[in-house]
Amino acid sequence: MDIREFSHAVSLGLGRAVLHVHEYLPSPYVDIILDACLHVKAHDPQIEGRRAEYMLDIVRRTGDPSFYKNGCVAESVGEMALDGGGAQGAASPS
Repeated sequence: MDIREFSHAVSLGLGRAVLHVHEYLPSPYVDIILDACLHVKAHDPQIEGRRAEYMLDIVRRTGDPSFYKNGCVAESVGEMALDGGGAQGAASPS
């Protein structure tokens, strides 16, 4: 499966993407997997859901879930910095 086919399979939530990651090295697909972790790829999230379990299955099968966890945390921290800080009203450290 080439990059384009894999990206399309992930965007549709197809099981063949999960199986492919499990059978082959996931390194060519790292950016696609991380992007799908960070952005809802469902065409209609009200009907299809957010696909969290699907992405968790893919991430676990990569053999390096900490890479994706760290990528999601880094993205969240970056978004918080752009928004001007963390939670509003949080107590400042003494």
